[in-house]
Amino acid sequence: MADRIHLSNREFKEARDILSELINLELKDNVTSHSTLRLNRFIEGSERERLFNTILAKLADAKGELEDMRRYTWFMKMYAEDHIGCIERTNKQAIICSEWLDYGRLHTHMLILDGTAHISQSIYERSGFELIPMTIVHRYAERLNIRWKNINTSTTLSYRELKEVKEAIAGDFLEIQSKLQEKRPSFKMIALPKQDDIAFYHAEGVITDEQLKQFFTIKQKSDDDMRKHLFNVVGNNDFSSFNAMALFGVPIRPPRYYREIAVAMYGVDIDISLNENRNKGNWFTDERIQKLYIEDVLANLSQIIHRTSLRNVNLSEEVDIVMYSKRTEWLTLMQKEFRLPDERINMHQLHNELRFKKACSKKMIEMVKLMVGKKNIKLTAKEIGGKALYQWFRDNWKGNRKQFILSELKNHNILLFERTSKVGRQYWLFMLVDQDAFTDHVVSEHYRKLS
Repeated sequence: MADRIHLSNREFKEARDILSELINLELKDNVTSHSTLRLNRFIEGSERERLFNTILAKLADAKGELEDMRRYTWFMKMYAEDHIGCIERTNKQAIICSEWLDYGRLHTHMLILDGTAHISQSIYERSGFELIPMTIVHRYAERLNIRWKNINTSTTLSYRELKEVKEAIAGDFLEIQSKLQEKRPSFKMIALPKQDDIAFYHAEGVITDEQLKQFFTIKQKSDDDMRKHLFNVVGNNDFSSFNAMALFGVPIRPPRYYREIAVAMYGVDIDISLNENRNKGNWFTDERIQKLYIEDVLANLSQIIHRTSLRNVNLSEEVDIVMYSKRTEWLTLMQKEFRLPDERINMHQLHNELRFKKACSKKMIEMVKLMVGKKNIKLTAKEIGGKALYQWFRDNWKGNRKQFILSELKNHNILLFERTSKVGRQYWLFMLVDQDAFTDHVVSEHYRKLS
């Protein structure tokens, strides 16, 4: 805004220094109140106050961007009045200014058609709306399946860990897609990742070229044509032809998003702090904000699910929702919301598979080290790593784990031979391949026949 009214360099620097000082002093000095006190008290009666007031008066005539004008208006209120902003006491302290828009001031009748209004009750009740119960026409218990994949998708993971998680999710998605397409010819699934992960999942084959172009690419810079992602599908029917959708996380926004709504609804004196123990999803100290948070996320989940062919009440086909998250409290809330019987819920501990894959890769490296002096010789598990290695193979030689073990053996140039003893007991022989004697083709062909 200063650029538009041609402040001198001295005025600009002085105003910026005073502004930062006032905010920092308020955050440091006001430690007992949830709300701000008038900021001008720190420089009241000084020459700096007179200079700052002069500059602020000049800024009143500036024509800035809407966001700049909002910040200026809020600051002017905080500068002269008590209890305007709510102090956010976190590692990155801030002051939240938020105002409730009262549509009742329009003095007109208003009808809102919102299928999730019964979930978002707090906001509608705060606005004075009358909630009208409607008959549920969806047959969730007959049509909706929720496949929950328990895995940590938190952004607090390291880059390497997050990459491993996304690779596991991509592999699981493609496996589900393949299996269900075999069972149901009409099966059609779309993935819904976070915006920053779109390119990764496209590279992994989860998002096809056609889907990328149709749903995940910005065509125009307008609100109505933004690319789709986990936080941007509400109110859109582009996915209505899909009878399956995979959500790569739960649409939980940063805490400040819910704090801003709470400050607008309940005032600046509300306690917006977080609970120390948030493992069960109990984020906020104040129960009203916690309720807002649950209502918002659950309403968004309901809106997202209804973007699929589930929205067409005349269809009878089943709809599968696949969700990747460790926050299983949302599965409990969704099952209750849609009144789903237990047989419509499938829980898969994907994080256990990821943990096993890491352990398996480590085990293969250990085997190679133990076999390096005995290349091209068939050895039993006990001859390689003793009873412990033999027992490890026996414990894990089943289902998906067996397939991954075979894949890792192949990747480490170890041939496996299944044998049966005279008493009918199954055992294995392993041979570390000398690449000078055997080519990669020989290893690949061996495992192709084995599978």
